[in-house]
Amino acid sequence: MVDDALVFFSATPFLLAALGAIGFFLALNARARLKRLERLAQDLELSQRLLREALAALSAQSPSAAQQSGDRASVVSDIPPDPADWSPEPLEPEPARDFGPIAPPPQPPASLEERIGTRWVVYVGGLALALGGLLLARYAVEQGLFGPAMRIACGLALAVALIGFGEKLRRRDRATNAATPTPAVLTAAGTTTAFGVIYAAHALYGFIGPGLAFVALGAAALATLLAALLHGPAIAGLGLIGALGAPLLVHSSHPSPWPLAIYLVLVVGAASALARLRRWGWLAISGTVGAAAWGGVMMQGRPEIVAAPTQLHFAFHTALAVWLYALDRRALFARFALRQTLANVAPALFAVFAGAQFAELATQGGIGALWSICIAAIIGALALAGASRPAVAPGLLLAAGAVVVELLIMWPRFIDLTTRPEVGELAHPALFYTLALAGSGAVAALSGRALWRTENLSRGATTLLASAAALTPLLALWVTREASLDSGEIATLSAKAMWAGAALALASGFSAFAGALRRRRPQMASDRLALGLMASGGFAAMALGLNFALESGALTIALALSALGAAFVASRLDISALRKAVAAMGLVVAARLVWDPRIVGDDLGATPILNWLLFGYGVPAAAFGLAAHLLGRSRQDGATRIAQTLAIAFSALLAFFEIRHAMTGGDMTAARASLSEFGLYAIAGFGFAHALLRLDARGARPVLGWFSRAFAIGATAGSTFGLLIAKNPYLDAVPVEGGVVLNALLLGYALPAATAAALANVAAPPGWLVRMTRLIALALTFAYVTLETRRVFQGAALGWKAEAGSLEVYAYSAVWLALGVALLGYGLLRRSLEARIASAGVVLLAVLKVFLYDLGALEGAARAFSFICLGAVLIGIGLVYQKLVFRASGAAPDDGPDRPEA
Repeated sequence: MVDDALVFFSATPFLLAALGAIGFFLALNARARLKRLERLAQDLELSQRLLREALAALSAQSPSAAQQSGDRASVVSDIPPDPADWSPEPLEPEPARDFGPIAPPPQPPASLEERIGTRWVVYVGGLALALGGLLLARYAVEQGLFGPAMRIACGLALAVALIGFGEKLRRRDRATNAATPTPAVLTAAGTTTAFGVIYAAHALYGFIGPGLAFVALGAAALATLLAALLHGPAIAGLGLIGALGAPLLVHSSHPSPWPLAIYLVLVVGAASALARLRRWGWLAISGTVGAAAWGGVMMQGRPEIVAAPTQLHFAFHTALAVWLYALDRRALFARFALRQTLANVAPALFAVFAGAQFAELATQGGIGALWSICIAAIIGALALAGASRPAVAPGLLLAAGAVVVELLIMWPRFIDLTTRPEVGELAHPALFYTLALAGSGAVAALSGRALWRTENLSRGATTLLASAAALTPLLALWVTREASLDSGEIATLSAKAMWAGAALALASGFSAFAGALRRRRPQMASDRLALGLMASGGFAAMALGLNFALESGALTIALALSALGAAFVASRLDISALRKAVAAMGLVVAARLVWDPRIVGDDLGATPILNWLLFGYGVPAAAFGLAAHLLGRSRQDGATRIAQTLAIAFSALLAFFEIRHAMTGGDMTAARASLSEFGLYAIAGFGFAHALLRLDARGARPVLGWFSRAFAIGATAGSTFGLLIAKNPYLDAVPVEGGVVLNALLLGYALPAATAAALANVAAPPGWLVRMTRLIALALTFAYVTLETRRVFQGAALGWKAEAGSLEVYAYSAVWLALGVALLGYGLLRRSLEARIASAGVVLLAVLKVFLYDLGALEGAARAFSFICLGAVLIGIGLVYQKLVFRASGAAPDDGPDRPEA
């Protein structure tokens, strides 16, 4: 008691200070208003005085004076006579015109003072009432003033009083046509107090058991939702929060999910009906989210207890969401775009979540008759709703297909670790295949029916319906076949033929439907789009069937061939949406490559070239190449560039993997790579850059230019670090394979140098690309002639530990000088300044070797002949420059057309 008094008296000065400040500002506001009223009164008094003076002057004038002064008479005649001295002439009454109801004048915006005084004060007051009731109850408990029964009774009386007073104020406001937030705030405070009292009666004092507490809390929540019809949406939100949170407040020693499931039906159903009646879309969405959350909570119990109520819970609330968002003609939102989005997204998300919970129940052994009925109800509700309103909710058919495929992917399997640990046998295989066939077939049939019977569909609706019709059976077929493969059921040729035949039958159905669409209404845009999508599905099914029979790289190759089919149809019928379909399939294939470039697995066989690599990478490369060609006929857009990129990527992977396969005997995981293998990689890189540059020169295709530069840079880097450093036989000390001339040095240095030089001769700007490729060509050529010379003298082992004899050292000088002379001759023939500069560099290197190394290392005739040959070559080079390069007339040297551009 002393502490409470101390707190009260301590807070009094602060309260008085706050009231003083509020009074000061209110006084200032009143003073300003008083000044405005004083000015208005002075203006009115002045106007009245002037009017009296004018009337007195007019009445003092005589009639003669009025006749003498025409101006004054005219002025006086303009003054209207006294109303008592004249009577108006009778006029014909005009017929009354109906102007309709007069709109009330717009209300001025509420000021800050009005908002605080009429609204926020009420809100804070309601909160204070609720907190005051709780604090009063706490104080009574602490002081022992009342017994538990009296406390509960007082709490209920306070709740009833608050709710009753709020209702009384609401009726008074309605009678005076002056709506205020006070009734809603009082009602909210009363319902909050009622929730607290019921919970205290159950959890604190044990007056009522869990069953009665549960019913009482639910009834209070439903009553609060009904009160929202009178008091507005805030009460609805409070009621829904209380209703969804009430089960968390009740604890029972023997919990049962059945009362909770029935309770959620009543609560969410009431909230949905209220949302539909008052068009409160947020309330409906909140109820759907709450139903999903409670479904997840119910799944945490023991399967044998929660299976049945959880399945019925998800089935009912899926049907409710479908009706509320998609089928009900009374829209929850005024905006059409928002209504359509919710009609497609909200039931789909809830159903996919429900499908995951059903799959979890299946893994726990919950598959039975009720499980099958509820799954059929969920899929059927989505599919039938999408088929009945294809223009508004076509996405529900795609959602139904997604639930089917989701369940097939997550279907439980039994693994026997003692006998066949690598194989997982399907649980309930008959039900699995029935779901795959009936579910995907129903979705495809209903989607096709909606496409056929509905005219003038939007592009988005047509895309969703055609995707549901094509993707659902395709994915169901693929998942079913993979599940059968995992369970060890596919082992014979007849089984493979059965799956391939099913895929080809599906392709025939898609093609027949596409042909029917084209024959019926070829001029309609929606039919043309559906035609293109169904034709693409037919190509995909055909490719999938072929790969079922051949087994390797099924999905990636099927997507590549379907992209080619879509590109063919798009180019023939000029359907722009199919170009996006090609781009989408290309992006999926690209993601597959990034995830795992080995699309055909490890069982490739040992045969070079003619192996699964050629099929797994060659077919997609050709497919995307042809697709890029077909799409590029009309324009170069994103779809064309994606197809070009994938064609190049698959071609490069094919080349590199075939090289690896051939050089390792089929062992793609070999730890070491040889000099010949690195050389072949460099040849392939420079060759790709060369081919892409030539193709790019025929038309403006930026993708080819980008990849040509990328291949050139990659091949140059690989040659520098791989051939000249890592795999250099002089540094690596690994014997060179082959004979004296036909050996690994040809593949490692000579041929890469030739392909780099060929690339340099056709390379377009930028100039750095030309200079880079010419420099690496020169470096590889120099390395080849040097290492080949050492191969002649040292044999297969070219390591640096073997000492070179005098004749070998002399041979290096001769070979280098010969290379310099050859480069000079090439430069003169092609009029290339770069070749002549390279010649000068090689010759300078030979000169430095002779003077710095040969002079001390060689003896006798070898040293003499070294200098003699050097001198003769240098004099000959000088004569060539004098006679051919720099003529006697002093003209500038002819640098020719091979000068690199900057």
